[in-house]
Amino acid sequence: MKSIPKAAESNQQAAEILMHPELFAELLAQLYSENSIEIIAAANTLGRISLKDPQMMVTAGPRLVQLLKHPLKRVRWQSMEAYSPLAALLPELTQGILDELEHYALNDSSTIIRDHAIQSLAYYAGSSVEAAAEVHPLLIRILDQWQDRHAARIFSGLHHIARLIPQRLPEILLQTEAYLESPRPTVIREAKRIRKLG
Repeated sequence: MKSIPKAAESNQQAAEILMHPELFAELLAQLYSENSIEIIAAANTLGRISLKDPQMMVTAGPRLVQLLKHPLKRVRWQSMEAYSPLAALLPELTQGILDELEHYALNDSSTIIRDHAIQSLAYYAGSSVEAAAEVHPLLIRILDQWQDRHAARIFSGLHHIARLIPQRLPEILLQTEAYLESPRPTVIREAKRIRKLG
């Protein structure tokens, strides 16, 4: 493979594998290639599959986590994107990388990597009461740093937390109140969605 496939090609491959799951093993094997372009192509297709059928993807989880430390940014963000919908399905694996996810969310220069790190935390927060309690302070630290910029994704996680731990709702309402006047409509929508729990 000499170049990264276009979106239409990745979509077509993902659709084919969703129709013929026996082809998934070949795609998974591609994640172990020594060719970075092949890894990126595989992770790109896996990201599309994970949005449609994350359960199919769970065997890819451990390798995607390994690839979060890859030296190439494109490999990292494609792997993060593919892993994000799996975060709640693989709670033990996700718990083991919470520090890394927080680090990426706070420090990575790539907005895409930060977005998907935060989304992974948000998905994980919805997996159990214990996960919700663990992730709450992480999401607030990220909110304090990035404010409106990543607030919509953060609030999706806070919504999970408020739903699973109702006694935290008053605190979360205070933490999100100022964002009801955000210049970003998606942030306002997510803030209002939390208020509907009250």
